[in-house]
Amino acid sequence: MRKALLAVAIVAAGCCKDAPADPKEQKPATPPPTSAVQARKMKVEASEILSDYESNEVRADGWYRGKRMEVTGKVSEVAKDMSDEIMVVVGTGKPNEVLKLRCMFSDRWTSQVAALSRGNVVTVDCRCEGMSIFRVVMSDCSLVNR
Repeated sequence: MRKALLAVAIVAAGCCKDAPADPKEQKPATPPPTSAVQARKMKVEASEILSDYESNEVRADGWYRGKRMEVTGKVSEVAKDMSDEIMVVVGTGKPNEVLKLRCMFSDRWTSQVAALSRGNVVTVDCRCEGMSIFRVVMSDCSLVNR
């Protein structure tokens, strides 16, 4: 009888765990195999990647760093960085937003990037390089026509 009660208690404890409150917690802790990433290009909203990096930079690096993806968000700045590289800063468009994406473009994108304005919704195809001082750095970017 004691063994039966113990078995019931163990089964009940294992099946009644609380589900994660945050749906992001359901993402795998480690990135999928490379072949799965190559099979489908990741498409993500700026709000999602920024939220993931705000929540846990180490985990977000596992999900995004080194991967190409299409990210959609709002332009907050179009400029050149200190080394004269073209940069488009993309975020959610929320006021007082601190963490944003820094999307780096080669000179061949000069005319297309010059046509952008603050507040435009853009989709960029980039490789994520991880965090650097309040920015998620995205390299080798191109604009996606939608």
